[in-house]
Amino acid sequence: MGFEKEKESFGMDRKSIKLYFRFSGSTILEVVVSMVIISLVLGISLGIFTNIQRSSPSSKKIQVEAILNDEKIHLQGNVDTTSSTYTLHGYKIVRTWLILPDNSSLKVLDLKGFDKNDSLIAEIKTVEYE
Repeated sequence: MGFEKEKESFGMDRKSIKLYFRFSGSTILEVVVSMVIISLVLGISLGIFTNIQRSSPSSKKIQVEAILNDEKIHLQGNVDTTSSTYTLHGYKIVRTWLILPDNSSLKVLDLKGFDKNDSLIAEIKTVEYE
């Protein structure tokens, strides 16, 4: 992987001293193979990182809270006060309206977001006045 160059020099006592200079380097094939290995490791690690980040509870919670806020805005001023369960963007949304017995003009909207395993991710409650 390189070449050697021999240089002779003479010292004070006229004895021959051999000095060796060695230059080494990499061939283009070695560089290409190392780049392929590095790119494979990097690609696999980035894939694992994005899967972990996508499935983390905090990102799920942020997504579901955004969906529930959109639903809350969509349902404001809606006269339909029936409770329902539906799927939106892969999450199960449970909508529940509660009419307060003391004051029939106050309604409580309860929105809950569940994942595929039916575990609660986020919940939003709002009070509306008619």
